[in-house]
Amino acid sequence: DCVSLSARFVLPVKISVEPGGIVVVVVAVVVLIVVDVVTVTVGPGVVVTVRVVVLVVTVVLIVMVLVVLVLVIVFVVLVDVVAEEVVVVVVVGMSTTRSWTWTEPLVQ
Repeated sequence: DCVSLSARFVLPVKISVEPGGIVVVVVAVVVLIVVDVVTVTVGPGVVVTVRVVVLVVTVVLIVMVLVVLVLVIVFVVLVDVVAEEVVVVVVVGMSTTRSWTWTEPLVQ
């Protein structure tokens, strides 16, 4: 049976105005991608048909994080409010659709 599943990941990231926030975001993205690839690879009898999407999502995620970081800095400067950290929830996987080919029927 061919079953198409879509995965959604909610990744809470703490972005601080200080440069340390960038490191946290980069580490979080790297960990997410590594775990994703390892999970897909370890799975038995799994044929991955969509592999480039992970890289695309990573690039989009980095761009989104940079835009959010710039907006936060501009907001802090304009409103003149000293914010130590801003919690941003990034939803990954809205456009991530993976296809698995199972060698045995799924048990629901």
